[in-house]
Amino acid sequence: MKICYSAESAIDLELNNEFDVKVVPFSFSIDNNLYKDGEITNGEIFSLARKYKTIPKTSAVNISEFIEHFRLLKKEGYDTIVHFSMSSKLSSAYQNAVIASRNFENVYVVDTLSLSSGILLLLLEFKKLIDEGVDIKMALEMIESKKKDIEVSLIIENLEYIHKGGRCSMIQMLGASLLKIRPMLLLQNGKLEPSKKFMGNYIRCIKEYTKNVLSKYNNPDKELCFINYTSYDPEMINAIKDELKDIGFKRIIETMSGSTIASHAGENSIALIYLNK
Repeated sequence: MKICYSAESAIDLELNNEFDVKVVPFSFSIDNNLYKDGEITNGEIFSLARKYKTIPKTSAVNISEFIEHFRLLKKEGYDTIVHFSMSSKLSSAYQNAVIASRNFENVYVVDTLSLSSGILLLLLEFKKLIDEGVDIKMALEMIESKKKDIEVSLIIENLEYIHKGGRCSMIQMLGASLLKIRPMLLLQNGKLEPSKKFMGNYIRCIKEYTKNVLSKYNNPDKELCFINYTSYDPEMINAIKDELKDIGFKRIIETMSGSTIASHAGENSIALIYLNK
């Protein structure tokens, strides 16, 4: 049996597709110009956003795009497709993938209740079970309990994109800017929720954020963790890496977030993602 592992581009595999996941892209638009995820860099996205004084508007993979994606994978000779979808509470992609899957045999769609590398962590847990000889349907049942163990959080430098996206008022944004408040968002039950706020120098806030997460979710699987960023800044990334090395993580993967996260979180946002047992 030839199995294909599939996901939307919200899995953020731009730099790390060593995991052999077939990716179907989200879309986004700026000033009525439509792009597929990956067609332009995050830097170009932020530059266009400044030019047009707007933020990108993202679009989930639609039903016809999923049908074509699954059709091409079947044509490549895959007997079974297991598609890992971004949280249904954040996107319509999961629902669209389920509808599209009804046109094929042996296409399974997983609501990961996660995003970014959190999707990949759940996929890897599933793959371990398959490699151990567990039946696909049983493996799908078994990973349900793993969803709650995937820790996804991010810290945002400023609220500009969240404000323009309608998620905070102008007063909140101005107050946060004046006080240099850096909000932390935490993925809980498939939704990104506001959590702790940090204040002051951003690099110092990143270190405090990392310590806070690791103390709250303090039983990590130290085999692997991800640092996802919307803008590349070595000082910003190293601020997290230093803390992770002290904890004893064996492998730390740094990867650029795709347009989905970048379009909602804005420049210089950075996320920490790992499996917490």
